[in-house]
Amino acid sequence: MKKMSVLTLMLFANLAYATEDTATIKRVEPQYSTVNKPIEVCRDEVVQETIQPQAQPEKNYGGAILGGLAGGILGNQVGKGSGRAVATTAGVIAGALIGDNISNNTAAANGNIQYHPQTVSREVRNCHMENKSSQELTGYKVEYMYAGKSYSFVSDQKPVGSKLRVHVEVHPIMD
Repeated sequence: MKKMSVLTLMLFANLAYATEDTATIKRVEPQYSTVNKPIEVCRDEVVQETIQPQAQPEKNYGGAILGGLAGGILGNQVGKGSGRAVATTAGVIAGALIGDNISNNTAAANGNIQYHPQTVSREVRNCHMENKSSQELTGYKVEYMYAGKSYSFVSDQKPVGSKLRVHVEVHPIMD
């Protein structure tokens, strides 16, 4: 009995009817999806920077002048004849060096130091990541009518014209 009903079912399955027909396109609507793409955005800027140099005492020449005078006077007291000129010259040089050293070391010890900051410009590139959203076409929603009923599907191609070929199958239903 089971063999007979399976055989009958196979016989009727072959009686299905299939054909092609034409449906009317009612509407074609592009379908988009939002796509986020990370992109690097960079901007070049000019920044001003103040550079603090090493502490440099302001040069004081008063000590060198006074030391040179004192050394010259003392050197002049030491020698005789042409030796006096040599002693005076040596006293001026030695007195100037000693006076300069004492004067400028005292200024640094007392905090009489002047800073001369410099302002410089330099170009800096600032970069960061941003998400750029864009709409990408993913297909077309096609709405059509066939035999008085509405149908729709999504296609990757836009249909041409107002008609659409459809495949129609009819299968008998056995109760």
